Amino acid sequence: MQKIKELIKKLQSSKEFKGYKKNNPDSYLCAFFQMEHPQLDYYNKKTKEMTTFTINTEIETKTTNKIFQKERRDVEELKMDEIKVNLDKAINEIDKISKKQGIKQLMKRIIILQKIKIPIWNISYITSDFKILNVKINAIDGKIIDEKIDSVIKFKTQ
Repeated sequence: MQKIKELIKKLQSSKEFKGYKKNNPDSYLCAFFQMEHPQLDYYNKKTKEMTTFTINTEIETKTTNKIFQKERRDVEELKMDEIKVNLDKAINEIDKISKKQGIKQLMKRIIILQKIKIPIWNISYITSDFKILNVKINAIDGKIIDEKIDSVIKFKTQ
C-alpha cells in the first residue's frame, strides 16, 4: 500500500494536480489502475467527469466525461485508510489461484483498486495461452469475492 500512497503524495505535490484541484476542489480519488504506468483517477461529482493522472517520469492528465458503468451513478470515493489488504498480498492471492488453475506464463497483469460498495482489488492476468484470469478481492479482509478464467478468444466473438 505504501507504493500507492507514495504515488498519491507525488501526484498531490505536482503542479499538474494543484492546478486541477484548484479548478476541481470537490473532486476525489476513486481508483488506482496499473497495466504499464500507474494511474490515479479522480472524480468530480459536479461535472460527472473523471480525470486520469498517469504517473511516469512526467505526470500526464486526461479528462473524460464518459464513465463505463452498467447503471448511471456517482463513482464512489476510494479512501486509502479503508484499505487493509496491500497490493503485494492481493497479488500473492492471485498467484496462488493461477498456480491452482495451471497457468504457467503470464504475459500481462492489469491491476485496479476501486470502491464498489467496498474497496476491491480487481486483478486480471492475461496468459501466454490466451486466457484471462480475473480475481476480485475484498481490500478490507482479503476474501475472494469472485474468480473466473476465460479465453481471450471468447471476448473477441462477443
